[in-house]
Amino acid sequence: MTIHHGLELMNSNDQYPRLVVLDWAGTIIDSGSKAPLETFIRLFANEGIDVPENVASEPMGLGKREHIERILANKEVGNAWTKQFGRPHSSTDIDRLYHAYEPIQLEAVRRHGTLVNGACETVAWLRTNGIKVAGTTGYPKVIAQVIWDLAREQGLQLDANVCNNEVANGRPTPFMLFRAMELTNVYPATKVLKVGDTVPDIMEGTGGGARAISVLKTGNGWLGESSRASLTAKFMAAGSSAVIESIADLPRWISSHWRT
Repeated sequence: MTIHHGLELMNSNDQYPRLVVLDWAGTIIDSGSKAPLETFIRLFANEGIDVPENVASEPMGLGKREHIERILANKEVGNAWTKQFGRPHSSTDIDRLYHAYEPIQLEAVRRHGTLVNGACETVAWLRTNGIKVAGTTGYPKVIAQVIWDLAREQGLQLDANVCNNEVANGRPTPFMLFRAMELTNVYPATKVLKVGDTVPDIMEGTGGGARAISVLKTGNGWLGESSRASLTAKFMAAGSSAVIESIADLPRWISSHWRT
Protein backbone atom coordinates (compact mmCIF):
# COMPACT_ATOMS: atom_id res chain seq x y z
CA MET A 1 0.00 0.00 0.00
CA THR A 2 1.19 3.55 -0.73
CA ILE A 3 -0.13 6.84 0.59
CA HIS A 4 -0.76 9.75 -1.74
CA HIS A 5 -2.28 13.06 -0.59
CA GLY A 6 -3.85 11.35 2.43
CA LEU A 7 -5.66 8.70 0.38
CA GLU A 8 -4.90 5.01 0.37
CA LEU A 9 -3.76 3.60 -2.96
CA MET A 10 -3.63 -0.16 -3.35
CA ASN A 11 -1.41 -2.03 -5.77
CA SER A 12 -2.93 -3.04 -9.09
CA ASN A 13 -2.67 -6.72 -8.23
CA ASP A 14 -4.71 -6.53 -5.00
CA GLN A 15 -6.68 -9.66 -4.28
CA TYR A 16 -9.84 -7.76 -3.36
CA PRO A 17 -11.52 -4.43 -4.12
CA ARG A 18 -10.83 -1.56 -1.75
CA LEU A 19 -14.49 -0.48 -1.61
CA VAL A 20 -17.81 -2.20 -2.20
CA VAL A 21 -20.77 0.12 -2.80
CA LEU A 22 -24.07 -1.59 -2.04
CA ASP A 23 -27.56 -0.61 -3.08
CA TRP A 24 -30.05 -0.75 -0.20
CA ALA A 25 -33.62 -1.83 -1.09
CA GLY A 26 -33.65 -5.14 -2.94
CA THR A 27 -29.97 -5.76 -2.25
CA ILE A 28 -29.34 -5.67 1.51
CA ILE A 29 -32.79 -4.79 2.91
CA ASP A 30 -36.43 -5.27 1.86
CA SER A 31 -36.14 -8.40 -0.28
CA GLY A 32 -38.15 -7.86 -3.43
CA SER A 33 -38.12 -4.05 -3.01
CA LYS A 34 -41.69 -4.28 -1.79
CA ALA A 35 -41.72 -0.90 -0.03
CA PRO A 36 -41.18 1.29 -3.11
CA LEU A 37 -43.40 -0.90 -5.28
CA GLU A 38 -46.31 -0.70 -2.84
CA THR A 39 -45.76 3.03 -2.41
CA PHE A 40 -46.00 3.96 -6.07
CA ILE A 41 -49.04 1.77 -6.65
CA ARG A 42 -50.79 3.32 -3.65
CA LEU A 43 -49.69 6.85 -4.60
CA PHE A 44 -51.42 6.61 -7.95
CA ALA A 45 -54.40 4.69 -6.57
CA ASN A 46 -55.03 7.68 -4.33
CA GLU A 47 -55.41 9.68 -7.57
CA GLY A 48 -57.90 7.16 -8.95
CA ILE A 49 -55.38 5.61 -11.34
CA ASP A 50 -54.49 1.91 -11.45
CA VAL A 51 -50.78 1.35 -12.13
CA PRO A 52 -49.76 -2.27 -12.90
CA GLU A 53 -46.85 -3.71 -10.93
CA ASN A 54 -44.61 -4.00 -13.98
CA VAL A 55 -45.11 -0.30 -14.78
CA ALA A 56 -44.53 0.73 -11.16
CA SER A 57 -41.35 -1.35 -10.92
CA GLU A 58 -39.76 -0.55 -14.30
CA PRO A 59 -37.99 2.68 -13.14
CA MET A 60 -36.71 1.07 -9.91
CA GLY A 61 -33.30 2.33 -8.88
CA LEU A 62 -33.88 5.90 -10.00
CA GLY A 63 -34.53 8.85 -7.72
CA LYS A 64 -38.12 8.87 -6.57
CA ARG A 65 -39.20 12.09 -8.27
CA GLU A 66 -37.82 10.76 -11.55
CA HIS A 67 -39.54 7.45 -10.80
CA ILE A 68 -42.88 9.30 -10.64
CA GLU A 69 -42.09 11.07 -13.91
CA ARG A 70 -41.31 7.76 -15.61
CA ILE A 71 -44.58 6.20 -14.46
CA LEU A 72 -46.50 9.18 -15.81
CA ALA A 73 -44.60 8.87 -19.10
CA ASN A 74 -46.10 5.41 -19.58
CA LYS A 75 -48.69 5.72 -22.32
CA GLU A 76 -51.48 3.88 -20.49
CA VAL A 77 -50.90 5.77 -17.25
CA GLY A 78 -50.71 9.08 -19.12
CA ASN A 79 -54.00 8.34 -20.86
CA ALA A 80 -55.60 7.37 -17.56
CA TRP A 81 -54.39 10.61 -16.01
CA THR A 82 -55.83 12.70 -18.86
CA LYS A 83 -59.14 10.86 -18.57
CA GLN A 84 -59.23 11.32 -14.79
CA PHE A 85 -58.30 15.01 -14.72
CA GLY A 86 -59.30 16.22 -18.19
CA ARG A 87 -55.74 17.26 -19.07
CA PRO A 88 -52.23 15.82 -19.34
CA HIS A 89 -50.05 15.86 -16.24
CA SER A 90 -47.81 18.84 -15.52
CA SER A 91 -44.68 19.54 -13.50
CA THR A 92 -46.96 20.90 -10.78
CA ASP A 93 -48.67 17.50 -10.61
CA ILE A 94 -45.28 15.78 -10.28
CA ASP A 95 -44.34 18.13 -7.45
CA ARG A 96 -47.61 17.39 -5.69
CA LEU A 97 -47.22 13.64 -6.11
CA TYR A 98 -43.67 13.75 -4.80
CA HIS A 99 -44.85 15.68 -1.75
CA ALA A 100 -47.54 13.03 -1.17
CA TYR A 101 -45.02 10.22 -1.75
CA GLU A 102 -42.90 10.64 1.37
CA PRO A 103 -45.43 9.79 4.12
CA ILE A 104 -46.64 6.74 2.17
CA GLN A 105 -43.04 5.59 1.66
CA LEU A 106 -42.14 6.08 5.32
CA GLU A 107 -44.97 3.79 6.34
CA ALA A 108 -43.96 1.18 3.77
CA VAL A 109 -40.24 1.08 4.63
CA ARG A 110 -41.08 0.44 8.27
CA ARG A 111 -43.19 -2.56 7.23
CA HIS A 112 -40.47 -3.94 4.96
CA GLY A 113 -37.34 -3.09 6.93
CA THR A 114 -35.96 -6.61 7.35
CA LEU A 115 -32.39 -7.21 6.22
CA VAL A 116 -31.79 -9.67 3.40
CA ASN A 117 -30.45 -13.02 4.61
CA GLY A 118 -26.67 -12.93 4.66
CA ALA A 119 -26.32 -9.14 4.59
CA CYS A 120 -24.69 -8.84 8.02
CA GLU A 121 -22.39 -11.80 7.37
CA THR A 122 -21.31 -10.40 4.01
CA VAL A 123 -20.51 -6.95 5.41
CA ALA A 124 -18.56 -8.59 8.24
CA TRP A 125 -16.56 -10.64 5.71
CA LEU A 126 -15.79 -7.54 3.64
CA ARG A 127 -14.47 -5.69 6.69
CA THR A 128 -12.45 -8.70 7.84
CA ASN A 129 -10.72 -8.61 4.48
CA GLY A 130 -9.95 -4.90 4.66
CA ILE A 131 -12.71 -3.81 2.28
CA LYS A 132 -14.67 -0.65 3.05
CA VAL A 133 -18.43 -0.76 2.58
CA ALA A 134 -20.69 2.10 1.50
CA GLY A 135 -24.32 2.32 0.47
CA THR A 136 -26.16 4.35 -2.16
CA THR A 137 -29.90 4.71 -2.53
CA GLY A 138 -32.53 6.32 -4.69
CA TYR A 139 -34.44 7.23 -1.54
CA PRO A 140 -34.27 10.82 -0.29
CA LYS A 141 -32.47 11.20 3.03
CA VAL A 142 -35.64 11.56 5.10
CA ILE A 143 -36.61 8.03 3.99
CA ALA A 144 -33.10 6.58 3.94
CA GLN A 145 -32.42 7.59 7.53
CA VAL A 146 -35.30 5.38 8.69
CA ILE A 147 -33.83 2.47 6.72
CA TRP A 148 -30.35 3.02 8.15
CA ASP A 149 -31.79 3.09 11.67
CA LEU A 150 -33.71 -0.14 11.05
CA ALA A 151 -30.57 -1.80 9.67
CA ARG A 152 -28.48 -0.67 12.64
CA GLU A 153 -31.04 -2.18 15.03
CA GLN A 154 -30.47 -5.48 13.19
CA GLY A 155 -26.69 -5.22 13.47
CA LEU A 156 -25.72 -3.65 10.15
CA GLN A 157 -24.06 -0.28 9.71
CA LEU A 158 -22.01 0.80 6.70
CA ASP A 159 -18.94 3.03 6.58
CA ALA A 160 -20.72 5.70 4.51
CA ASN A 161 -24.07 6.30 2.85
CA VAL A 162 -25.15 8.55 0.01
CA CYS A 163 -28.71 9.50 -0.99
CA ASN A 164 -30.10 10.53 -4.33
CA ASN A 165 -30.83 14.07 -3.13
CA GLU A 166 -27.29 14.60 -1.80
CA VAL A 167 -25.72 14.81 -5.27
CA ALA A 168 -26.38 16.86 -8.39
CA ASN A 169 -27.96 13.87 -10.15
CA GLY A 170 -28.71 10.37 -8.92
CA ARG A 171 -28.68 7.15 -10.87
CA PRO A 172 -27.95 6.31 -13.59
CA THR A 173 -25.15 8.88 -13.23
CA PRO A 174 -22.13 7.80 -11.13
CA PHE A 175 -22.24 10.79 -8.77
CA MET A 176 -23.38 8.80 -5.73
CA LEU A 177 -20.58 6.31 -6.37
CA PHE A 178 -18.06 9.16 -6.58
CA ARG A 179 -19.38 10.63 -3.33
CA ALA A 180 -19.06 7.23 -1.63
CA MET A 181 -15.46 7.02 -2.83
CA GLU A 182 -14.78 10.48 -1.44
CA LEU A 183 -16.36 9.69 1.94
CA THR A 184 -14.32 6.49 2.30
CA ASN A 185 -11.08 7.93 0.84
CA VAL A 186 -10.80 5.26 -1.86
CA TYR A 187 -9.67 5.69 -5.46
CA PRO A 188 -9.31 4.94 -8.35
CA ALA A 189 -12.69 3.57 -9.39
CA THR A 190 -11.03 0.41 -10.69
CA LYS A 191 -10.66 -0.56 -7.01
CA VAL A 192 -14.43 -0.25 -6.46
CA LEU A 193 -17.21 -2.79 -6.91
CA LYS A 194 -20.85 -1.71 -7.16
CA VAL A 195 -23.57 -4.24 -6.23
CA GLY A 196 -27.28 -3.75 -6.87
CA ASP A 197 -30.50 -5.21 -8.22
CA THR A 198 -31.41 -2.79 -11.04
CA VAL A 199 -30.00 -1.55 -14.33
CA PRO A 200 -29.50 1.98 -12.90
CA ASP A 201 -27.35 0.38 -10.18
CA ILE A 202 -25.13 -1.16 -12.85
CA MET A 203 -24.92 2.13 -14.74
CA GLU A 204 -23.99 3.99 -11.55
CA GLY A 205 -21.01 1.67 -11.22
CA THR A 206 -19.80 1.26 -14.78
CA GLY A 207 -20.43 4.91 -15.62
CA GLY A 208 -17.94 5.81 -12.93
CA GLY A 209 -15.30 3.34 -14.05
CA ALA A 210 -16.05 0.69 -11.42
CA ARG A 211 -17.05 -2.92 -11.92
CA ALA A 212 -20.66 -3.80 -11.17
CA ILE A 213 -22.47 -7.04 -10.42
CA SER A 214 -26.16 -7.75 -9.92
CA VAL A 215 -28.16 -9.66 -7.34
CA LEU A 216 -31.02 -11.69 -8.72
CA LYS A 217 -33.44 -13.21 -6.23
CA THR A 218 -33.90 -10.29 -3.83
CA GLY A 219 -34.58 -7.57 -6.41
CA ASN A 220 -37.91 -6.22 -7.54
CA GLY A 221 -37.69 -7.93 -10.92
CA TRP A 222 -37.47 -11.48 -9.60
CA LEU A 223 -40.69 -13.38 -10.38
CA GLY A 224 -39.37 -16.88 -9.85
CA GLU A 225 -37.29 -19.13 -12.07
CA SER A 226 -39.29 -18.10 -15.13
CA SER A 227 -37.70 -14.64 -14.88
CA ARG A 228 -34.09 -15.81 -14.40
CA ALA A 229 -33.04 -15.82 -18.05
CA SER A 230 -34.59 -12.48 -18.96
CA LEU A 231 -33.29 -10.70 -15.85
CA THR A 232 -29.82 -12.12 -16.29
CA ALA A 233 -29.74 -11.08 -19.95
CA LYS A 234 -30.91 -7.56 -19.05
CA PHE A 235 -28.25 -7.12 -16.39
CA MET A 236 -25.45 -8.49 -18.55
CA ALA A 237 -26.50 -6.31 -21.49
CA ALA A 238 -26.32 -3.27 -19.18
CA GLY A 239 -22.70 -4.07 -18.32
CA SER A 240 -22.90 -6.22 -15.21
CA SER A 241 -19.78 -8.35 -14.74
CA ALA A 242 -21.83 -11.13 -13.15
CA VAL A 243 -25.21 -12.03 -11.71
CA ILE A 244 -25.28 -13.68 -8.28
CA GLU A 245 -28.26 -15.12 -6.41
CA SER A 246 -28.11 -12.71 -3.46
CA ILE A 247 -25.80 -10.61 -1.31
CA ALA A 248 -24.94 -13.78 0.63
CA ASP A 249 -22.99 -14.96 -2.43
CA LEU A 250 -20.83 -11.85 -2.72
CA PRO A 251 -17.83 -13.11 -0.67
CA ARG A 252 -17.59 -16.23 -2.82
CA TRP A 253 -17.74 -14.17 -6.03
CA ILE A 254 -15.08 -11.70 -4.87
CA SER A 255 -12.79 -14.53 -3.75
CA SER A 256 -13.13 -16.32 -7.09
CA HIS A 257 -13.54 -13.57 -9.66
CA TRP A 258 -12.30 -10.14 -8.55
CA ARG A 259 -8.90 -10.56 -10.23
CA THR A 260 -10.25 -12.27 -13.35
